[in-house]
Amino acid sequence: MAELLCELSTHTGGHRLFFPNYRKPNEFMIATTLNWALGHMGFNGKDSISFSAYGFRATASTMLNETGYRAAVINRQLAHAKRNKARAN
Repeated sequence: MAELLCELSTHTGGHRLFFPNYRKPNEFMIATTLNWALGHMGFNGKDSISFSAYGFRATASTMLNETGYRAAVINRQLAHAKRNKARAN
């Protein structure tokens, strides 16, 4: 996995994010962009299955949980905030 991330980092153009927002490179790409890309690839539900960016998140979470990754690591990658503000620091 670390090898893959290192390889991906060579494609970021020097940015800290793998998928930056086109207009605001210091922010993440938004779900609308990902959903547009999925639709452009045929995943818009007309002649094939419908899939959304949120669906990828849910699928990734399920697969990582089934593979044995720690829940804290998965939640961090999904950008879930801790409910207890005292524990968040």
